Amino acid sequence: MAVRMKRIESKRMPVTLLLVLIRERDNFIDYTIPITGDLKNPKFNLWNVLTELLGNVLIKPPSIPFMSHAKHIANEIEKFLTVKWMTRQATINKDQKEFLEKMRDFLKENPDAAISVTPIEFESKETEYILFYEAKKKYYLASHKMDADSFIKKDSVIVDEISAKDSLFVHYLNKQVADTMLFTIQEKCKAYIGKTSNTDTGNYLVEGMKKVDAQFNILVKRRENMFSSFFKENGIEKRVSFQKAENIVPFNGFSYYKIDYKGDIPKNLKKAYSQMNDLEENR
Repeated sequence: MAVRMKRIESKRMPVTLLLVLIRERDNFIDYTIPITGDLKNPKFNLWNVLTELLGNVLIKPPSIPFMSHAKHIANEIEKFLTVKWMTRQATINKDQKEFLEKMRDFLKENPDAAISVTPIEFESKETEYILFYEAKKKYYLASHKMDADSFIKKDSVIVDEISAKDSLFVHYLNKQVADTMLFTIQEKCKAYIGKTSNTDTGNYLVEGMKKVDAQFNILVKRRENMFSSFFKENGIEKRVSFQKAENIVPFNGFSYYKIDYKGDIPKNLKKAYSQMNDLEENR
């Protein structure tokens, strides 16, 4: 175990105390600090932050037991019978495959049984990952003088591994997007993939987002097709109904399918589901 290094010039910050003050009841830390003025003379309005800190001190302590219990129950409910999707992926792993096969077998053996599937989509995270991938892919094709038809799986892996903060990528992006009103890497990526040429003066931010949304819709459909492919035998598909998707920030940080079954979940499905989750958590 490392020994804490103490120096006279170093200041110790009471991190535990700070977390107690700034962390809200749902354990999030999210504050908005309005800034006025200009870069040379910025003015920060801290009144809202101070008000929220005071609220945390007065309101949070009495409600912590209830909030902790409610969060535990909510997590258990949301975790029950779900199939998680990795970001930008429409494939399933071996453990998920086995679980879905057991669910299919259960429906075959029980003609009156039916399930309802609700897609829970972390759209903001998914679209951001798609945005970065599409911008990096366009950069990769340009820097390697390739066309889209010659782009293969090996190239896709390389593009995935390029960081959105890679210095060469960012430098190239800044050269391609000369708009001084675009500050974030996300805005520049939208503009870059939305431009059809360097001289394009159209609304390339909107066009870029359209391309991202189109890719997201394709991803959503691919996931639905992948899931449905397990229930195409002997009319089972008619007993698997898809509900309207919910766009939220999921508890586990990933998009997933929530599977509802009326009545008590059969023991063999519970066991298969538990095994799938245990194996996924230990990966």
